[in-house]
Amino acid sequence: TKALGLSFEAGAFIAGLALSGSVYTRQIAADGRPFRDVFATLFFVSVGLLLDGRYLAGHWPQVLAVLLAVSALKATAMAVAARIAGFAW
Repeated sequence: TKALGLSFEAGAFIAGLALSGSVYTRQIAADGRPFRDVFATLFFVSVGLLLDGRYLAGHWPQVLAVLLAVSALKATAMAVAARIAGFAW
């Protein structure tokens, strides 16, 4: 793609398209899994570093109330979805 004046990203995209239809697709996915895991871990660690411990310690009742409210809302949504899908209690 460089010879055509295109970017490296375009070359990677075209290579991905070419390899997605090949017999090596599963091997490529297996080889890339450790990188995916590392990047996912890096993402969640960096989000966790954004938490302010002093704020959590100073406002723990409000944080706990929000945590319980979100958990209850999530459980209710899951129960409704399960009932709509036809699952028994």
